[in-house]
Amino acid sequence: MSTVTQTSAPTTLRALIAGEDFTDYSVENASWRLDADAIESILYDRTVGDWSLGDRHTEAFYKAETMTSVALNSWLCTDQQVGLYLLCLNGTPFALSWQIGRKCDRNVAFLNYETMIFFRTAWEEHRPDQTERQVLVNDAVLDMPLAAPGHKPFELDEQSNVEDVRLSIFGIDDWMKSLAPAGGLGTFYDQDVLASLTRIAEFGISRTEMRIAEIDTRAVTGSLQNQADFTSYRADLVNEKMAWEQEILTPLRMRLDVLRGLPDPTE
Repeated sequence: MSTVTQTSAPTTLRALIAGEDFTDYSVENASWRLDADAIESILYDRTVGDWSLGDRHTEAFYKAETMTSVALNSWLCTDQQVGLYLLCLNGTPFALSWQIGRKCDRNVAFLNYETMIFFRTAWEEHRPDQTERQVLVNDAVLDMPLAAPGHKPFELDEQSNVEDVRLSIFGIDDWMKSLAPAGGLGTFYDQDVLASLTRIAEFGISRTEMRIAEIDTRAVTGSLQNQADFTSYRADLVNEKMAWEQEILTPLRMRLDVLRGLPDPTE
């Protein structure tokens, strides 16, 4: 597991959105991130079908509105910045954009129903109303911890989609270590964040358990090749699972139980 040194307290995505203060973050014009087809897709699950019409609509929209992106967890892929971005329209956060590679799809989901209506209203001011499509961020995503600006971002699970983007189990480990300067997990009180991270840790461990079970099944059926390699790999997975349970899942569960008023098993 990686080590993160962090001197200032991290925040959450929910708190960052509520504060609308992106002073310490990289903010840039984002009109290039969403063309007419992309907007029509996330709103109505369709494409424009007419490039000329789409270009005129997009030109009018961006002439009247200002879209910016806030880099939450980004990196350079060849010659393009990718990662997780918060999209804002006229300074108001409305969606998340998630792309893991330069040649990978850029996925977008609205923060909630209200921000979808907010964006759709602005978009439709230049065209008659059409059937909506709801592509919304799971509310639990807003409880995702964010590293303090200027510090190493907490690792994201690249298998998650934009509606349910989440930390990886290594990202949770990094977040827990970032609490050390303030006194560790025992000084953290947000139950929603703890519950969300506990579910993510449980999910990550269950995926490892599934890989172990798959190896065991293939061993029984005799379909394993390079038996020695798989035996070593299985042992690594078992050790990984035990470490995650002891160092991440159990502390999260215990802290959550304490905050919920349940007895502390260590006392």
